[in-house]
Amino acid sequence: MAGAFWLFYSPSEGYRDLDAEADIWAGGGSAPWVAGAAAMVEAAGAEVSAVSEVERRGAAEPEEVGSIKARMDKEKDLSELVARLKQAAGSNLSAVVLYGSAVDHDFREHSDLNVLCLLHRLEGAVLGSLRPVGLWWSHKGHPPPLVFTFAELRDSADVFSIELLDMKARHRMLEGPDFLAELQVPMAQHKLQVERELRVNVIRLRQSYLRIAGRRSELAELLIASASSFGTLFRHALIALGQEAPSSAREAADRLAKLFAMNAAPFHLVLDLREGKSAGGEMNLEAVFEPYVDLVTRVAEEIDRRPAVE
Repeated sequence: MAGAFWLFYSPSEGYRDLDAEADIWAGGGSAPWVAGAAAMVEAAGAEVSAVSEVERRGAAEPEEVGSIKARMDKEKDLSELVARLKQAAGSNLSAVVLYGSAVDHDFREHSDLNVLCLLHRLEGAVLGSLRPVGLWWSHKGHPPPLVFTFAELRDSADVFSIELLDMKARHRMLEGPDFLAELQVPMAQHKLQVERELRVNVIRLRQSYLRIAGRRSELAELLIASASSFGTLFRHALIALGQEAPSSAREAADRLAKLFAMNAAPFHLVLDLREGKSAGGEMNLEAVFEPYVDLVTRVAEEIDRRPAVE
């Protein structure tokens, strides 16, 4: 079955099916984050030190302009989304919230616009009225909105502790009162959820590696997709161990590495790949994968054997 192995956990979207995403983007090339990675790893690494400061400054300007334009386009999309939701749901719409990397400094040109809509009622007929809005939003290239009533969100907070803790920490209200501020997230099941998601993502990483044909672009895609998931889970692993989680995936990896006497360098290399940073020449992805999979496996094992700290 297509996509059976290419699934990685995302706090905003659950399990992401990479094969399905590839199909969606097939009409116009690869998904932007995949295309960026493939272009980076297929091209010969240029020596950054040979570029003068003036050249660097000049090269940065188009990138900065592109980022500003991307922000403006996404703000326009968000405004129109709220308008369409209000028209479709009327007084049944309670609140609309943007959450995830698009909220703050982690925003990149291809950051997803993750949106949650809170409604007073959510029977089947209500979903039917919202479907045209969801179709329009999806055709714009954004993940389908999450839809909840406040009672549903409150009652399921114990099993969605990873997602809701992240949402509370990083969100922006687009419409209505800040319901996340008053939402209490029970932590009794948090460590169990972290353990499960770490184990599942390690299994998926192994399965996905066994099915790829060996092309660099495939391995780059696999590493990039998994790093986002593991970065989130590393932060929550620290929370489960009674520590304050950093906002940065890099810092979370470093702190876990220190705690477990490991080397976080493989994870940093994969994040460099994800962010399009130079690796001092063409990165040997096979050589990176081996210690990377050992690292994430070790984290899963350590979290499994250590007790949660209240």
